[in-house]
Amino acid sequence: MNKKGVENLPDVKHLKQALDNLINQDSQQDHEKAWLIEHMDNENARNVINKLSTRDLHVIAEIYQSQPMQVKRLPDKLKLSQPTISRAINKLAGMNVLSRYKATHNGKEIIVNLTSLGNKIAEIHAQLELHINHRLTQALAKYSSEEINQVTEVLQKLSKV
Repeated sequence: MNKKGVENLPDVKHLKQALDNLINQDSQQDHEKAWLIEHMDNENARNVINKLSTRDLHVIAEIYQSQPMQVKRLPDKLKLSQPTISRAINKLAGMNVLSRYKATHNGKEIIVNLTSLGNKIAEIHAQLELHINHRLTQALAKYSSEEINQVTEVLQKLSKV
């Protein structure tokens, strides 16, 4: 078998196992959510964060970047389906994280804004992103740009499998 190619079954098995471990760790030990809760000073917001999915946090972060936002722009920005976005918007509105209303110029167009609770969550999430970026930078410091780019390329290809 070709040592460089995917034909090397033990290498493929080890890679798959490592990816599975990474995915399982993320889903079973939600360190990011724990970090958000630990660093949030508002008890109501902590309770809400505990009920949010990663998808919900990404929706909140995207709205935070461009308030007010047309709901129809979210699927393209987040690479999620319109029904998935609709479910997230309904959930977040029900939790008082965002408010939605119809645009004055077009009654069919829905606009969303974060509430003060939503803004608090978005702000702490932005701090989390900075924290993660700092830790990633530290973890990758011993690797060259070329090595990082190779791993990135492999992961992008694997995401299409």
